[in-house]
Amino acid sequence: MKKKYSKLLLLSLGASLLLPGAITNAATKTSADFTDLAGLDAATKAKFDALLNAGVFEGNGTSQFGVDEEMNRAQFAKVAALIYGLEINKNITTSSFSDVGGDSGTNAWAIPYIEAAKKAGLINGRTDGTFDPSSNVNMAEFATVLLRGLGAQLDQTSTPWYADAIRQAISVKLLPDGSDPKQLATRGDLVVGAYNVVENIDELKKKLQEQNNNNNNNENNNNENNNGSEEPGDTDTPSTGGTIRPSYPSDKTAPTITAATINNRSVKVTDGTTGIISFKSSEYLTSGTLSVSEASTLSITSIEGISLSDYTSLSFTQSLSAGSNSLNLIKTLGALDPQEDGVSMSLLNQLDSNQDGLLIEGTLRDAAGNTSAIQLKIKADDIAPSLTAATINGSSVTLSDNYGSFGLLPNDYLRTGTITSNEDATFTVTEIEGIVLSQYSFNFSQEVKEDTAASLDLVSFLGSSDRQNNGLSYSYLKLLSGASDSLTLTGTLTDAAGNSSTVTLTINFLQYG
Repeated sequence: MKKKYSKLLLLSLGASLLLPGAITNAATKTSADFTDLAGLDAATKAKFDALLNAGVFEGNGTSQFGVDEEMNRAQFAKVAALIYGLEINKNITTSSFSDVGGDSGTNAWAIPYIEAAKKAGLINGRTDGTFDPSSNVNMAEFATVLLRGLGAQLDQTSTPWYADAIRQAISVKLLPDGSDPKQLATRGDLVVGAYNVVENIDELKKKLQEQNNNNNNNENNNNENNNGSEEPGDTDTPSTGGTIRPSYPSDKTAPTITAATINNRSVKVTDGTTGIISFKSSEYLTSGTLSVSEASTLSITSIEGISLSDYTSLSFTQSLSAGSNSLNLIKTLGALDPQEDGVSMSLLNQLDSNQDGLLIEGTLRDAAGNTSAIQLKIKADDIAPSLTAATINGSSVTLSDNYGSFGLLPNDYLRTGTITSNEDATFTVTEIEGIVLSQYSFNFSQEVKEDTAASLDLVSFLGSSDRQNNGLSYSYLKLLSGASDSLTLTGTLTDAAGNSSTVTLTINFLQYG
């Protein structure tokens, strides 16, 4: 039970960050405040309480919750966006649909939620390009949207288009047996469904992925007109060519990677499709996460240039929901290690034919058929970074094995500087003249990019101590040194894999003549 409540607490926290005003009001409401919830059993009341507290649902402005009232598409878009933790931009005031907001549209309040749900591929417009925000949601739409958020692969080529969605929703208990797809969903139905998603999201995603795998990854390769929207109004109209099947008239955007981690360490992601991360060869990879822009399917197609199509035992697919997901690929790689403690970097390094990082390639495919080619490179790195160049006041600093020194004359000021490393790293100053800075809550660090001269922020950082704001004077620095002939700063240069080298910078106080 503790695990379940933790998920609702996270949902409540996320919603409160997005809707602080609404959550403050909703948090004061419980099932006991609504007369039409009085006859519910305790377990059902607990579901209402949890989602009321999380701000996903509110009352209808009266003493009743409206448990038997239908919910329209604008309201459902908000529910879907909140339970799946989508990024909601509250500053969006213009909808991509002509009938939402604006001079002739309605439900302007829902624009941020509708746009977030649309971007994530959860809910789409009608085939005529409108959203139809005031139309009520039926069970077919309800099931389709919830399944999309869970990353399910839906076959919408059959007649009716929602048959597979209803089947899958019933199989994982999102809907009860015998559910009527055309029946309008009530607010009570949506509360129970949303609660089940929040509380059981990991288990639901696992079950759906197993179902997809059992179907031998038989993905629909028909054109976009067979990839479906969730709108029932467009499916029952006869025409010369037979049943009109739904489409994604506005979804032409391929899914992308928004963030990723391995062993709780961030992967460097560029262009939403390429990631790279380094580890020491002594480390083991045990866990990972992958965040994507919309619900999609991850398929790994090759490892180090070797196509997995010829090795079915190594094939890998995973259904992803919009937002953060566990990256099951790491556990799959871990199966290669007989000791079952994760996959060792030394083993992956053996598979790295070019010794430039193990290259894993694949695709992200959304429900509309939009596809992105993705790459992940995992590198073994046991070499500490080093300084390749540095300047002070425009003059080069003499460097040798990460030791640098330069001279300062009595009338000179320490004003500007640059630093260059042979790889991306973090430069941290730990001591000044033997004094450990951490003991005095005084610290300095900055990021340095590979082979790129970066402004040495340390100079301006130290210069801030000078009241005249013109850099640090010779006399002030000499005072810091204890009237010595030099001042030594010691620090570290640390790369993404955790390799670290010591850096020493010495200022020599020169004399005229």
